[in-house]
Amino acid sequence: MSIMMVLEIERGVESAKIVRILESTGATAILDKQPKIHGNFPISNMFYSYEECSALEGKPKAEDFHGDWAVGSRIVFVYVNDRLADCSSQLHDFLRTIDEIVFSRWVLSFQYESVCAMRDRHGTHYLKDF
Repeated sequence: MSIMMVLEIERGVESAKIVRILESTGATAILDKQPKIHGNFPISNMFYSYEECSALEGKPKAEDFHGDWAVGSRIVFVYVNDRLADCSSQLHDFLRTIDEIVFSRWVLSFQYESVCAMRDRHGTHYLKDF
């Protein structure tokens, strides 16, 4: 069993900026086939898959989340079971860095089922451990 965390980011953030943030937090790109990029974080071996979303994508898919904004990109992070603490640490680093550079809204969910963290007009909120 894998743990999949899904980050949905508001439309308007350039993919090049997201890639720079991924790289600055330790991620490497394994397969870069725009608009999708796949890679991992070597320290934790956490896998990620980034993709831009079409204009028809609509609002965030995270259950019990009522965002009034359109999703522009999505990153799926897949934790390695025997490196959960390292994966969590690297994902927290990524979210802190994205908050410093990008002022758009986002929501992080566990497999779209439960919201773990989010950024809204009032700042970032951590709701559950991840």
